[in-house]
Amino acid sequence: MENVFKFLAVLGAIFFGAAQGILIPILIQSFKNSLATPYYILVTSSFLFALIFFIIYIVHLKIKQRTRFFSFSRKEWSLFFLTGMFDAFTGLFLVYASDATRTPIVMQTILGGSTIIFTMFVSKRIIESKRGIKLFNRYVIISLSLLFAGIIISTIPQYTKAKWNPWNIFWICIFLLGILCRALYNTLQERYMEITDTSFTSKITILFWTCFFQFIVMLFLFWADWIPYFGYSKLNTFGDQTGRFFLCYFSIDCDWTLLLALCFVGAYIGSYFSAIYLNAKSA
Repeated sequence: MENVFKFLAVLGAIFFGAAQGILIPILIQSFKNSLATPYYILVTSSFLFALIFFIIYIVHLKIKQRTRFFSFSRKEWSLFFLTGMFDAFTGLFLVYASDATRTPIVMQTILGGSTIIFTMFVSKRIIESKRGIKLFNRYVIISLSLLFAGIIISTIPQYTKAKWNPWNIFWICIFLLGILCRALYNTLQERYMEITDTSFTSKITILFWTCFFQFIVMLFLFWADWIPYFGYSKLNTFGDQTGRFFLCYFSIDCDWTLLLALCFVGAYIGSYFSAIYLNAKSA
């Protein structure tokens, strides 16, 4: 039965990850008059993640009659903050790079396979129980060689058919940076459960505090949307655009925006639960 749950978690991670990539450009296009930028969607989504997991967290603590809400060690607080920070940067880099004119859609799917490579090297440095594992044994070398070969072979048709420019290379690097941050986020979650346990309490604790700090960090990243050739906003229109963006959620002028936003949040939450289950099994 445990293997069945692992299989379902892997399928969930793949499905919900793909759903996020599909929904984000559709969600942006659903806003009228270019109101939506990736930053606004990231902030509102981060807030909803934190709110939903806060409710689950409080209800769980109430049922278990536990009061450990703020009493964590310095190491735990550090892990909460770092996990949330890398989660915020994952969203920032991947969502901004996910525009098809920046990183071709097929390339995003192909490069997603590099998550395994980053996670292998990052986990060896962070997870104490994995520091003794030899990465460069013949089985790992064969597996990595096949993975690299698959990525390169899949990339060749894209390189020959697409019209490339230096900015595409830049955005592919940003996309890969987002994948590195995702590997760090997942590994730090696993590290937290290594120093505590893999109970539901530990899982919902790391999920809530990760989302809380993700939201806080995301608020302080507002300036990223003003960076020339990276962001989409202008300093002199930021305030007005922000107000009209939030009103658009509930306006009939913006077709299906609220429903699409809820679907995107649902896909993200599904990927959170899939990842935390797999990270717990790895701890």
